[in-house]
Amino acid sequence: MKSLRLLLVLIFLSVLAKSSTAQRKAEIAFSGGVVNYIGDLANEKFFPYSSAATGAAVTLRNFAGSPRNRYKTFDMQVRLSWHRLQYDETDPIGDMKGLELRNYLRGISFRNDLFGAETGFTYNIFLNRNQPLWKPSFSFFVMAGIGVFYGQPKADLFRGDATLSNRYFFWKDGSVRDRAENPQGIGKEVERDGRYETNLRNWNTEGQGYDKEIHRTAPYDLWNIGIPLGAGVRYVFNKQWTFSAELNYYYFFTDFLDDVSERYA
Repeated sequence: MKSLRLLLVLIFLSVLAKSSTAQRKAEIAFSGGVVNYIGDLANEKFFPYSSAATGAAVTLRNFAGSPRNRYKTFDMQVRLSWHRLQYDETDPIGDMKGLELRNYLRGISFRNDLFGAETGFTYNIFLNRNQPLWKPSFSFFVMAGIGVFYGQPKADLFRGDATLSNRYFFWKDGSVRDRAENPQGIGKEVERDGRYETNLRNWNTEGQGYDKEIHRTAPYDLWNIGIPLGAGVRYVFNKQWTFSAELNYYYFFTDFLDDVSERYA
């Protein structure tokens, strides 16, 4: 894994070095958008739309090939990205709460701020390649690449310090209380503080990190390889400004971005 990370870093640095010799034609793109997590946690039946969070990226593109040709059929890009992955199976969805949510009693939640460095190729589809650059024009593109990403899954399990006296308790009616549910209904409703103070990897929730002689696995890595795939459309407003929208899907070679895999203790 270390050698693979080193290789990706060297590739990324070499692309940056090449781009420095072609600054007069490279483009820098600043973007933001909506991130959805698709994984082991979900209360929705088909698509976990309640996992929507934010993301941002800085992309350097359109620097490969001849400086005379600003827009090419094939191009390279490098990207620094941030994606917030999150899901909370105790959060209400619309009017549904508590036992109305199919995984409420499991009560799993996480947040993972995933930072990545990517490089990839784009294939551009031009509607009119002969149109002057100063005229508005549309183009479509598809892309694929590879990247290395770092993220630590965390959870908001306590009010303040991570001590048992500050633990949240989720009652069947959907309320959050300061003690376990009981027949007397004794328990004060509390507000979650929104601080993701608990590093879930340290809890070894699926038995990671113990002696292999008793058939336990090693802790999962916080550095992971991801394959970005995407498509989008660009609108060339003028020689200085280009606007674009794209949809990307990231496939990861790990099942622990949410700290949940085959079982959950």
